[in-house]
Amino acid sequence: MLDSKIKCDNGGGGKYLLISSLFKRNKDSINITESINKNIDVKDSIESKQSYINKQDSINPSDINKDIESNHKNSAKIDSKQSESAQNHTKNQDFNNKDSNQNYNIESKTQDSNKTLSNIFFYAYIIFLALLCLSFGAIMFPFGDDFLYTSNASVFYSPTNFAHAFTPILWQRGRHIADILMALSLRPFGEILISFGLSVTIAYKIVASFFVCVFYFLAFISYSLLVYFLNGKKDFRIIFIFTSLIIICIFHRADYINFAAYLGSAGLSMLVFLPILHYFLFNVEYRYSADSTINIPLTLLFVYFASFQIEPSSLIVFGLCVFIALYYIATRFYKNINMWFYIISFIVLVPLSVAMTTFSGRGRTQREMIADFSYLDSMITYIRAFIKNYYFLHINQLLVAAIIICFGIFIYILIKRKIAKILYIQFALLTIGIVGMLGFAAIRVPGIYFPCIIILLTLFSFVLAFRYSRIFIIRLIINTFLISGVAALICDSISVYESEFKRLSPYKDSINNLILLYKNAEEKGLDKLIITPQDIQKYHLQMQNITTDSKSFSNSTISSWMQYYGFTTKYIKIFLEDSNDEDSKDSKDNVNE
Repeated sequence: MLDSKIKCDNGGGGKYLLISSLFKRNKDSINITESINKNIDVKDSIESKQSYINKQDSINPSDINKDIESNHKNSAKIDSKQSESAQNHTKNQDFNNKDSNQNYNIESKTQDSNKTLSNIFFYAYIIFLALLCLSFGAIMFPFGDDFLYTSNASVFYSPTNFAHAFTPILWQRGRHIADILMALSLRPFGEILISFGLSVTIAYKIVASFFVCVFYFLAFISYSLLVYFLNGKKDFRIIFIFTSLIIICIFHRADYINFAAYLGSAGLSMLVFLPILHYFLFNVEYRYSADSTINIPLTLLFVYFASFQIEPSSLIVFGLCVFIALYYIATRFYKNINMWFYIISFIVLVPLSVAMTTFSGRGRTQREMIADFSYLDSMITYIRAFIKNYYFLHINQLLVAAIIICFGIFIYILIKRKIAKILYIQFALLTIGIVGMLGFAAIRVPGIYFPCIIILLTLFSFVLAFRYSRIFIIRLIINTFLISGVAALICDSISVYESEFKRLSPYKDSINNLILLYKNAEEKGLDKLIITPQDIQKYHLQMQNITTDSKSFSNSTISSWMQYYGFTTKYIKIFLEDSNDEDSKDSKDNVNE
């Protein structure tokens, strides 16, 4: 230290050396302090160890054993408490697991029971629906056009036979697929039953009931799928129940020709169109065959079946194809050639069938029907009948108002260019339904059922969209409407059946009475059968539409039908007695004898 101090005094920069020497002194003092503290700690530890050894020497071995035993007891108690707590914990876990499993089982059982109940209800409804449809066929009997289509109408033919081409009866008219459906009540399946010994009337009831049920379910399924696609493939059972009841309530006339011409043709046309709609909405294509060389001719064949039908059925599908084609053209979609072939086939074949029907004579007949009426008068008359019709659930004014409001909403959405594909199809359906209803009413087409059904089903699909709303009140209102609507429609469908049963029951024996009259005339060798107004009442022949002209459509077809099924061996004329015709009085006297 002295040397360093001397060096600091003698050298320049002495201040720096002085400070460094001070730092060295501090470090030395710190090291000394630390060594002293370490010595003290070592001494304390030695003393503590020595005291601990002394204590251990002074401890009695028996006390050590007691302490060991007490420690073992305490550890045993602790272990037992821990095991008890572990057991309690496992018991609690098991109890909680049992509770959760019980709750899960209860919930699963509840869900299973709900599914079981819904399945039972749906299958019971299907059975009820099938029985109702079969009953519609069972209360029917041949009259009107039945005599023509079940006897000598040329509906089964060779396609190369163009004799008497484009006549109202032969196949060249554009409704010949519908004509085949109208002939199925006795040809050929009824004729097969007759060949096994069944009577003509029994065979008619069996076959007609079967095909009425087929036509109903064809329409139920095809139009339910239409609404099902519009609803995003949800709630098929609810849609099927509503759609089927709406069709029964609107399509209520128990007449086989009516069922085949309008119900069967509408169901078939819509069913063939559905693959186009499915591809348009979901971009998923359904083909009749994976091989294109088979798929294309099958597509053309099925489109042909769907197009050559009654115009109120085929024109609905034609309008939808036009709307879809316009959408694809506007969006420049030309990728799927098969789908374009499908659409263009409808657009070409439906107008061709309408043109063939017009040139075959149906156009002239239709013009004669509306000769004394203007188009506007016909439309007004039909709309009034539509509003006053009992089978529209007594809320027709509200339906008409809803149609107008929804039509305005769709037009507004179109103007704003915010329309989605589903809304576009709903707009197309509503437009086609309204135009079809007014257009066919203007020319007095008697069966404008499916334009009205299209309108109602479009409104129904619009209501279903609110069933998945986030607002509880809206969901409650919609579900209440659905449940109460199903109950009301079931009651109304039963009312429809009962009204038709009441209308047709008095005349159920008319065909058998008419057969007996022809057989009586055959036995007496007469060549004509004259019916008096009293006979009409006595034999319940009011629905047979017998006139004073033996060459009229209804009279001639009855006589041909009797000869075709072997009730007479020759053609016997039938007509209503004319009070000014003396020959008819003499002939009638001969028949009464």
